Amino acid sequence: MAAPKRSNFEREKDLHLTTQLYLKGKTQAEIAEELNVSREQIKYDLAIIQKRWREDTTINIDESKQKELSKIDNLERTYWEAWDRTLEGKTKTRTEQSTNGGKESKSAKATIEKETLLGNPAYLAGIQWCISERCKIIGLYAPTKLAPTTPDGDKPYDDGLSEERRISRLAAILNAARTRRDGLFVGDGPNAVATTARSTE
Repeated sequence: MAAPKRSNFEREKDLHLTTQLYLKGKTQAEIAEELNVSREQIKYDLAIIQKRWREDTTINIDESKQKELSKIDNLERTYWEAWDRTLEGKTKTRTEQSTNGGKESKSAKATIEKETLLGNPAYLAGIQWCISERCKIIGLYAPTKLAPTTPDGDKPYDDGLSEERRISRLAAILNAARTRRDGLFVGDGPNAVATTARSTE
């Protein structure tokens, strides 16, 4: 028997739940079991979700990058929700019993104390990480400049050549490239002989 057709509200709700489970690494089978629908339905819904990801983005990035961005968005929302909860006031109720002639009285007095919380900075660090990773994926940061070093990375690279020798070697490379461009070569390797191209009469 075919499953009943979903309303627009039910469809969007299922798409939202499917997205959350998919970004948590759930397989199609696990999502289908949790939402009590067929795997074919989950496959179809995931295709819609991925299509929306591609359409929603305003930058030219591939599907895998968009998936990672969605994961980071979901994680950042979780951090924000956790941060907001740490800002909520905490209420404590303290009960005091009065005494009469050294004996406890049955009457009690309740005191309510409200504690103001400052928030857990660990959640802000998590939010900052999400923002930083998003910027890296999108490419908002300038390229990192890397200076040449020795293979172990401990010292700057030094080829042992003087500045004059480096210039001489560079000039030789440029001359060789120019010769290859303008002439024809006979032979291979270091023994190749350059000959000027001649037009046939």
